[in-house]
Amino acid sequence: HMHTLRRALTAGGEDDPIETVHGVGYRLAKRDAA
Repeated sequence: HMHTLRRALTAGGEDDPIETVHGVGYRLAKRDAA
């Protein structure tokens, strides 16, 4: 899933900012669930 997402974001030309935001959000969500 992450690979496909990264590929899609990179294709959109917004892999840098979006990937960072999604990465942080994913980390926070995972941390919150744990």
